[in-house]
Amino acid sequence: MPALINRRKSTPPAGWLTRCSATPSSCRSPRCTRATLTSTWHNWWLAWSRQSPFPSCLLRYSDSGLRKRAQWEDTWALQRREDKGESVGSIPVPPKYKKEDFLKVTFWDLRGGLDVPKERWVSYPGCERGADGSLPIAWAGWDHLQQATALAAYYLEMKESEGWEAARLQPLLAGLLELVPWLEQWHNEVDPVYGERMGAYYKGFVSEEARSHGFTLDDLRAWKPAVTAAKRGRKKASA
Repeated sequence: MPALINRRKSTPPAGWLTRCSATPSSCRSPRCTRATLTSTWHNWWLAWSRQSPFPSCLLRYSDSGLRKRAQWEDTWALQRREDKGESVGSIPVPPKYKKEDFLKVTFWDLRGGLDVPKERWVSYPGCERGADGSLPIAWAGWDHLQQATALAAYYLEMKESEGWEAARLQPLLAGLLELVPWLEQWHNEVDPVYGERMGAYYKGFVSEEARSHGFTLDDLRAWKPAVTAAKRGRKKASA
């Protein structure tokens, strides 16, 4: 079992969202007293007013948006190689996004043509607890390492305490996988507290956990939430 993540759970980053007594209209504080992703009674208002879903590649874009996202990721990969001193030649400028590249107009309003995050919250569709079904959300102001710490802690809790099967754990691993390149870019110096390169650590964690559930990394990248059939109204009886 990944002991490092278990240890990190006891020292949460500032900014964890938790249950609070504030009303939806007055709740503004990203700070809390308990380290966990949460699903509180007022999440609906918080999540749907200023939220963007995660994993973003699978839940934010339309098909045209996914193609543009792939171009952006290719550009980022070249930039990372250049930052390491490699000669990569001319790096192409990826295209800007349009409204139709997003699955919802609200995502376009929050992100715009350069897909710059302006949301206040990050939501995790497909990761709801079975008990209440509320949408888990987190503060969008976390850095990549804080977000990975939250996801990994939530993943372990659902795996060990809730007994989730592999299919329910898959979106959490998919979210962690999406964070790995950014962790390797921004958080791969040796952590002074844990003595680990956190980008490398989480890359190994995702690979190990995926393998234990019979997933490949491509399986994680291909995850999509289950399609819920629309409810039909009751047919009127003929006179």
